[in-house]
Amino acid sequence: AISAGRARGTAKGFTHEDRVHQMLSAIADAHGDVAHDVSDLPSAGGRKTGDTLVEIDAANGPPEGRIVVEAKDERLSWAKAAKELGIAMAEREADYAIFVVASEERVPVGCLPLQEYLGNRLIVALSGSDLDTEVLRLAYRYARVRTRMIRSAAGRLDAAAVREAAQAASLALAGGRSISSALTGASKQVEAAKTGLADLVAAVGSQ
Repeated sequence: AISAGRARGTAKGFTHEDRVHQMLSAIADAHGDVAHDVSDLPSAGGRKTGDTLVEIDAANGPPEGRIVVEAKDERLSWAKAAKELGIAMAEREADYAIFVVASEERVPVGCLPLQEYLGNRLIVALSGSDLDTEVLRLAYRYARVRTRMIRSAAGRLDAAAVREAAQAASLALAGGRSISSALTGASKQVEAAKTGLADLVAAVGSQ
């Protein structure tokens, strides 16, 4: 559901956050996950941090992991972005975090889109095109698998059950980075890139 804060519209600059949450909700539903809009919901510690909280497999029972998503339409330093993601994970009791910016120009300085940092933080850059859903779906599936790996390392899931999926997800993410790079200044290749991204998403499977 869209929160009261989001419903107030573009006057408070929620356009990018709205779009990201709506895409995530659709992607989560397809996996049996639940995406909560927490942008206006204080955490147990009383802080409003994170925009979307995804609970893995929560539609079928207790969640098997949590992913918190921060959507930003501004450029932060990596130090600030990493700190915000760390706080969001702690406050939302999440295992993994995704930082979604509105364009490549808003990727933190020195960082790359579709790149994982610190073992539990993934940066995603959208473009405002119809490629965005595929890019976000690829990142989501990667984060989902990585969350399962983190849980398995903590003894909460069977490590062997997620190892193969994690390898496939890593390869798919690397392929996604190559496609994203190829898109720079090459709009005529958008349709080919869209097909390539869809194939990579399929390669990750339903994990």
